[in-house]
Amino acid sequence: MQEIVNKANQSGKPLMLIIDDTPNRISAKSRFFKKPIWTIALFEKKFFKTVKNEFYVYYALSSNQAVKEILAYKATPDYPAYFFFNSKGEIIYQNSGISDQKEKYIKMLENAKLALDSQSI
Repeated sequence: MQEIVNKANQSGKPLMLIIDDTPNRISAKSRFFKKPIWTIALFEKKFFKTVKNEFYVYYALSSNQAVKEILAYKATPDYPAYFFFNSKGEIIYQNSGISDQKEKYIKMLENAKLALDSQSI
C-alpha cells in the first residue's frame, strides 16, 4: 500500500483509491476508456478528466493483498469503496456504492477536498 501512496506523492496529487469486489463490473464499463471505470458518474469524460487532474486514481480488487489492510476501515458493506488519502497515507475520507446520481460523486469529491483542506490549516 505504501508504494501506491508513494506514487501518488510523486505525482503531487492526493490518492483516490477505488476498491471493488467484482472484476469488470458490467454496469461500470465506460465507452471512453479501455479500463472499466467503477462509478457511473465517471462515465462522463469531462468529469473523469477533472478527477484525474486533482487526484491520483488507483483501482484495485478487494482480493489484492496490498489493499486488504485498508478494507478493515471500510464503514459499509457496499462496493465499490472509495478511499481518499493525504500525503502521509492516512485515510481522510471514504464513501462506497454505485449510484446513477452524478451528485453523489460530485459531493464525494467535494467532501474529500474539504477534508484535505482542513488538514493543511
